[in-house]
Amino acid sequence: MTTFLHASDAELDIGTILCSDRERYARRWWRPGRATDIFRRMEELRPPSCRSHGDAVFMMASMDDLTGQAFGYRRYIYEITPVLLPGERVERYDLGWIDGTTADDSTLLSRDESCRNYWSGRPCPENAHPCWEYLAPAARVIRLHAQCRQLRHVLMPRSLDAA
Repeated sequence: MTTFLHASDAELDIGTILCSDRERYARRWWRPGRATDIFRRMEELRPPSCRSHGDAVFMMASMDDLTGQAFGYRRYIYEITPVLLPGERVERYDLGWIDGTTADDSTLLSRDESCRNYWSGRPCPENAHPCWEYLAPAARVIRLHAQCRQLRHVLMPRSLDAA
């Protein structure tokens, strides 16, 4: 069983099945704005064979990658395993292609090239180590990550820590 890491603001029970939420994703990432325009463009350029971000559970393989790219979700870090139906697969993409790419500081061509390269699944040659994000249609919560349990008093407000 392959396990990945998933960051969330929600406290989840062990065994919870995480599913995509296209509407929630769109509200958060497809709104006009400097930092979010790239995600709308990514969807516009997504090949039909690739899973939409709106139809995905996001996962990372390492704590270093997760804490560097969790986009503000820090309260809980879970170990999860993908839930796949026959014919489904986990997809892997390097965030290095889009890290720091926004509507304000990139030309349309370079943004489009970055998006296409992201969807290609190739590692970004500008980074020494790829920052792989994995997409699955669903995933099961296995446990709260050990490091999250150790750092819980730092990551969470005191009133929630007592719960």
